[in-house]
Amino acid sequence: DIAGWEVYSFVRPTVIKEPSSLSVFGTKSNKEFGSRVWISHTRIPVFTSDETTGGDSTDYLGFFYSFDFVSVIQIFVSLLAYLFSFDLICGEKERATLRLVLSNSVKRTKLFAGKFLGSTLALIIVILSSFITALLIYIFNTVVIPAAVEWINVVLIVLATILYGATFIAIGMLVSSITHKTSSSLIVCMIIWVFTILIFPSAIGFFSSEFGLSGDSRE
Repeated sequence: DIAGWEVYSFVRPTVIKEPSSLSVFGTKSNKEFGSRVWISHTRIPVFTSDETTGGDSTDYLGFFYSFDFVSVIQIFVSLLAYLFSFDLICGEKERATLRLVLSNSVKRTKLFAGKFLGSTLALIIVILSSFITALLIYIFNTVVIPAAVEWINVVLIVLATILYGATFIAIGMLVSSITHKTSSSLIVCMIIWVFTILIFPSAIGFFSSEFGLSGDSRE
């Protein structure tokens, strides 16, 4: 008898992705790509989402930074890299010591490599101390022990952070070698930093939402 059948077409079960034990270091990806998806017979999920705001969420909220450990590393490592490198060359020019150094039997490649490696080493010390402090706080405040694969991921994150900082040091040295004053070099570095760290990621989020690249389902 069809009249006695029970229809469950309006049941919408939610599938939640299991969080990683090291997700405390980077929660931004879960907020952007989501950690749950609703299953329905009329809806084919394409992207996961965090639909927990009762319909009050908006795409424009994605333009604001959701700070986590990775976001702090992204902002401050690049800023420190510029502060370490913006006056490496033009500072020598202003003090009139660059010609004195180059007048000796010192090659320019060795001079630039020494300045680059010295600044990178100073940045590595800051990065390692930050990661070690964060890991100690995490270990002594959790009961979840990360697996061996996750510790490998931590090492890869540290190496990627060092490479990330070294890239900005190289950019800072390039700007410092082109300019003739430390003030001009600092201004140019800050303009590049604002564009690459603040404006460019927000612009990508804006255009992806405007052109419908962040849709989460197909009806």
